[in-house]
Amino acid sequence: MKNIDLGWGNPYFLLSELSKSYKPSVGSDLEPFLMSYGSDAGEPELIKKVDEITKNLNGFGYKYYIITNGATQALNSCIRVLSRNAITDQVNMDYLGYPFMDGIIEKNNMCKVSVDFDSERTAICSNHVVVIDSPSNPLGRQYQGYINPYTVWDAVYHNPIYGAEINKQPEHAVYINSFSKLLGTTGLRVGWIGTNSPALYDKILNDTLMENATTSKLSQHKILDILKVIDLDLFIKNGKSLLEANKENLNKINKIMGIDAPEIGMFYCAKADKKLFDLFDKANITYVKIKYKNDDMIRLNIGQTYGIIKQAVKNIKKIDGGK
Repeated sequence: MKNIDLGWGNPYFLLSELSKSYKPSVGSDLEPFLMSYGSDAGEPELIKKVDEITKNLNGFGYKYYIITNGATQALNSCIRVLSRNAITDQVNMDYLGYPFMDGIIEKNNMCKVSVDFDSERTAICSNHVVVIDSPSNPLGRQYQGYINPYTVWDAVYHNPIYGAEINKQPEHAVYINSFSKLLGTTGLRVGWIGTNSPALYDKILNDTLMENATTSKLSQHKILDILKVIDLDLFIKNGKSLLEANKENLNKINKIMGIDAPEIGMFYCAKADKKLFDLFDKANITYVKIKYKNDDMIRLNIGQTYGIIKQAVKNIKKIDGGK
């Protein structure tokens, strides 16, 4: 059997849709001056578009925006700045989350404090940095309400494509989003930060400049060209339909997984024993193995193309005896 990658979270279903709806404008990437340094906070035209998109996704925007090298760089800058403001080296986040977060926290000489935002929120110290991804990776949980003054909302899955309840939002000092999960353009590395605090804006902007000396101007203009060509509302609608079709297909193995595919988010996550891991190994399917408290879990990327998801289901049912 050919190897099937349901491991790392590339949103190939969105790239598939983008290939149908986007054809580059003439000369869109050919202007030599697009390969110069960009503006400090990001290209003004893209910041204007980001404000429009954020208001559409959240129902409100922010006074200040910074274009970043994806959500990963945004997370690095935000926790560094907020930790200095809070005078702490402690970062509260969910027991699970973006796989890079442990490394991000460690490389910034900070300590992770795991917390369940549903049941353990009252244990969070008022001066800890909080990173809350909502909808969460990989369980698709959404959170709302106040936590503390140093809260970062990682909102990369907070849009209709992933089934998010738009009005369910945590209070936050800083907002992070990315075109990686909105358009599928993970390789362009373009994300953004939003905040209403002028002091946080100045400090985070300085941190991002010291980190990257501006975000790629060429990548920013590629995003602008995509946004100019496609109908974003229709793209989001089609993306939602594609992801729902993948979830419907994966529900054909819900008895094997012991749980239905989630309504919210981009990952299918279930408790797993050796028998389940062996089944996926025999089906030649790549997955992510994670630990949640005392349980081993398997995480599958639902964001593959429909054909690959369909083949994965076929392989699993074949190995499982056609059940």
